[in-house]
Amino acid sequence: IEDFASVADEDLTWRLGQAAEAREAAGRISQTDTTEYDIADNGARISRDERNALDNLLNGISFAKGRSNGG
Repeated sequence: IEDFASVADEDLTWRLGQAAEAREAAGRISQTDTTEYDIADNGARISRDERNALDNLLNGISFAKGRSNGG
C-alpha cells in the first residue's frame, strides 16, 4: 500500500507482474491436482491416500511389551 502511495516505478510494476504470475500458476496447479484431500482438525489438507497409508502403518505396530527370558 505504501508503494502505491508513492509514484509507481519499474520495481512496483515488476512486483505486481510476479504476483500475478504466481497467482495464475497456483490456480493452474489446483485445477490439475486430482488428489483427494481430507481436512485435519487444525485445518490442514491431508492427502487421503497418505493418511490411509499412515493409518495402516500405525495399526500394524504392536505396542505390547514382550516377556524377556532374563527375568
